[in-house]
Amino acid sequence: MKTKVIIIGGGPTGLMCASHLAKVGDYDIHIFDAQKTVGRKLLVAGHGGFNLTHSEPIEQMITRYHNLSDWFKDAIIGFNNQAVIQFLEKEIGIPTYIGSSKRVFPEKGITPASVLKRWIAKLEYQGVKFHTNKKMIDFDQEKVIFEDGAERKFDALFIAFGGISWSKTGSDGNWIDLLKDKEISLQPFTASNVGVNIDWPKSISTKYDRQSIKYVAIKVGLFSLKGDIMLTEYGLEGTPIYAASHPLKQNQILHIDFKPNNDISSILKKLDKTDKSISQVLKKDLKLDQIVIDLIKAYSSKEAFQDKMSLVQLIKNFPLIVNDIQDIEVAISSAGGIEWSNLNNNSSLKKFNNIFLGGEMLEWDAPTGGYLLQACFSSGAFAAKNIHAQLEH
Repeated sequence: MKTKVIIIGGGPTGLMCASHLAKVGDYDIHIFDAQKTVGRKLLVAGHGGFNLTHSEPIEQMITRYHNLSDWFKDAIIGFNNQAVIQFLEKEIGIPTYIGSSKRVFPEKGITPASVLKRWIAKLEYQGVKFHTNKKMIDFDQEKVIFEDGAERKFDALFIAFGGISWSKTGSDGNWIDLLKDKEISLQPFTASNVGVNIDWPKSISTKYDRQSIKYVAIKVGLFSLKGDIMLTEYGLEGTPIYAASHPLKQNQILHIDFKPNNDISSILKKLDKTDKSISQVLKKDLKLDQIVIDLIKAYSSKEAFQDKMSLVQLIKNFPLIVNDIQDIEVAISSAGGIEWSNLNNNSSLKKFNNIFLGGEMLEWDAPTGGYLLQACFSSGAFAAKNIHAQLEH
């Protein structure tokens, strides 16, 4: 009889674990998911641009993560961004390209749905069996129990429930009480990679909603990131804002540099060497959009707007008070989760050493831009390697 491996959770972490196990051993692999289909969060991840990973050097990439254990850091380095690209291209036939932001995307025309379809087809060809609408409600060292009363025995179990953002994809946190009952501790989940709430003046909130502001630099304390942002009725969205959600938990002041490629002296020269009105200079010479000009006017006195040095400071270091970050339900990802102290260095539970955990249910955090999927892919590959080592021992 074949050695049986059960994987709970058909997201990117679980799928990657199955892919690696299917290559290295003759295992009876079963993936169970509570939803009607697997990979739903992978599909949602593609709505804003399907960042499969990031192309920066792994030494730099690893610094983007928060609260990593040493072994999880090793897991990301061990199955790094180049390994992910190679897996996608050679194992499941997904050619990729590096965008201007240095993020890695599937070749143009390849949708998240087609990536998932090819991946599932490859796994089925390798003998992996999928079971949907199967919610696990309990487990012990030998078996899992599902909501419909069915029980399945295993030799090794991999659990990758995910975090608790985007509950419509199945990441609803219904597993939290189950693990707490097993005396497995976790840090409370909080929103990550999410928009921020700001009390806009009426002159802004009544005029603009979902209006883009192109290429700015967002600064929160020592954190800084360039990119496009979007002003909404309730606050700000966009990749730099999402990435700032982690430092914003400690600092409620956000600064915007509306001209990150221009220094103060060059802006002052343009303001000095003209007979145009200040508004004309801002719009025609500095190429600032009307929304930026309106923001500066709304947050400054008439005297400050007319004073060139004060105006330049507002262009280069525009301060905004952030009320709070948005709710976890609308967040791209979540921070918090199962504490590292519950796990051995091979990602198995100390209480059940043939049960492994991975993915976003663990207490690491990362910005968008390919980092989240990279860690999930790496986590699945790492668990597979260690499950194989344990089963073959």
